[in-house]
Amino acid sequence: MKNFFILCAIIFCCGSKLSAQTPYCDSTLWNHVYHSYRLVTHTDCMTVTGHIYGTPYSEADGDYHIRLLLDNQYTYMLDSMNNVSEDGCLVCEPICVVTPTQTDAIAPCTGYTSNVYLPNADEYVAITGPYVTDNDHGWNEIHPVTSIVIYHPAGIAGEPGPLPDLKVFPVPATNAVHFSFAAAPHTTTYISLYTEEGREVGDYMLAETSEFILNTTYWPSATYIYKISQGKETLKSGKFVVVK
Repeated sequence: MKNFFILCAIIFCCGSKLSAQTPYCDSTLWNHVYHSYRLVTHTDCMTVTGHIYGTPYSEADGDYHIRLLLDNQYTYMLDSMNNVSEDGCLVCEPICVVTPTQTDAIAPCTGYTSNVYLPNADEYVAITGPYVTDNDHGWNEIHPVTSIVIYHPAGIAGEPGPLPDLKVFPVPATNAVHFSFAAAPHTTTYISLYTEEGREVGDYMLAETSEFILNTTYWPSATYIYKISQGKETLKSGKFVVVK
C-alpha cells in the first residue's frame, strides 16, 4: 500500500548540450575497482550514447553489468568479444553498486557507496568513464562508470529526471533514513524500496514536500536499494545501509 504525502514547490531543472560538455571522470574510483590490473585503458575519459540493451544486473564483485547498444558514431569501440558474447553491445560497469559476495572483492568496495544512476532496459542514456579492454573477458567496456544520465532526444543531457540534488542520509542509518530534495517536485513522485535480492519492501508516493523520512526502526540490518520514479520513468536510484 502506498503512503501518501502532499508536496508543492517549483522545480528548477537545467540541462546542457552534451556536445558542449567536457567529460569528467572521477579518477578516485580506480581505488575501488576489483582487480584493476585486468583493465587496459584506451581513453582516460569519454562519454558515449545509446540505448540500454536488456535488463542490467549486479555481479558477485558488487559491480553492475550494463549492455549499451551504441549510437553509430561509437560502434568502433566494439571488438569481436563484444559482438560474440555481449550481442554487439559495449559493456558499462558502475562499481560497488551492491555489497560484494565474492570474498576478494569486498575490500575494494569498503568505504565507497556508488551514487551512479542505474538505468532501465531501453532507456536512452549518456555514459561517462574510461574506455578500457577487460583482458579477463576480452571485450571492451566503460569501466569504472563515473555517471549515467538520461539523454533526451533533443540532444539535451542532464541528471536523470528533475531530481539532481537528492541527498540520502545518514550513512549508515539506524532508526530513520532521510530523502532530502533540493526543491520539492510538483509532479507525483514515488520512492520504491527493495532488498539487494530485488524483493520490494516499501512503496511511497510523495506530494508537496521536499523531505521524506523513512522509519527504519524495525528494519533488519542490510543494504537496501531505492528507486525514485515519476510515471513509468525511473529518475534516480541508489542504495542505503541500515545498521542496528
